[in-house]
Amino acid sequence: MIFDVERFISQSKANWEALEKMLERIHNLGFKSFDFDEINRFYYLYHQTSSDLNRIQTFSSETELIDYLEGLVSRAYAEIYSIQRRKWRLQFKNFYLVSFPIVFRKHLKLFYLALITMLVGAFLGGAAIMLDPQAKDILIQFSHLEGSPYERVLKEEKGRNRALDNQKVAFSSYLITHNIKVSLFALALGITFGFGTLIILFYNGIILGAVVADYFRFGVGTFAAGWLLPHGAFEIWAILIAGQIGFLIAKSLLQSGRYSPLTQLSMTGKEILTLFFGLSSLLVWAGLVEAFFSQYHQPIIPYQFKIAFGLIEILFLIYYFGFMGIRAEGAERTKDHD
Repeated sequence: MIFDVERFISQSKANWEALEKMLERIHNLGFKSFDFDEINRFYYLYHQTSSDLNRIQTFSSETELIDYLEGLVSRAYAEIYSIQRRKWRLQFKNFYLVSFPIVFRKHLKLFYLALITMLVGAFLGGAAIMLDPQAKDILIQFSHLEGSPYERVLKEEKGRNRALDNQKVAFSSYLITHNIKVSLFALALGITFGFGTLIILFYNGIILGAVVADYFRFGVGTFAAGWLLPHGAFEIWAILIAGQIGFLIAKSLLQSGRYSPLTQLSMTGKEILTLFFGLSSLLVWAGLVEAFFSQYHQPIIPYQFKIAFGLIEILFLIYYFGFMGIRAEGAERTKDHD
């Protein structure tokens, strides 16, 4: 086989020089000066140069060129292991600070649909309890919420829940797992063209509204706010994102057009996974807060502090999903326009 060294060098030299410049930059500034795309570029150049070295060793005896490429490859290889941790951190950072909020905003109307559905359910559930207290037996079918909310508050404030202190970790794990299952159910029902998702959100809204109204009816609304807000801020937001995903699945099925439904779903699969992994993180936080914070009441933790904590969480969520990654989003739109 005839190997044209000059042509080979002219075709590959730009990659070698680019890798050499990146290695010099690493030596002078470290990997902190690299962004996520530049790290991927570094990997590409390393593998391409390694391939070039293999070819030149096989088909040519150009010692000087071989020595040059071996030096580049060995230097790049020495940096690979130190870059792995950096790349993982950048992937993690890119997901939470860019990808997740951007995908959320891309389908914001579907989130609003989920929110309105739950709010309508909450309004009707609360109104039913206020107008007909007997409806509680039908709407709130949870044993720990039976009876008078006022009496339950007295028991909680006397420390009945402190007996569960040693079970907090197990309780937290149960809550996280349970809420993820509920979210999976809500989003999976998107395959019913959104009707199942609509029902799940509406039902959960009714229960939430009924419970809150029942506590306010007995004059212990402050307890309810301090109990529900700290974990509910993240938990309810996550369930709404699950509804958003369900409606996104339904939208993909209804707008399949010239594509089959499965093909259309696969085209939005990455966005669905992004939203799901993001909401799972929200539920992990909600489970930890519910087990280790929400279950402790006055006088251990003042209700005003718990309410303030929950309100701060809501403001954080609004800021995070409203503004995080907005610069990257604008840059991407400019790039697409160009």
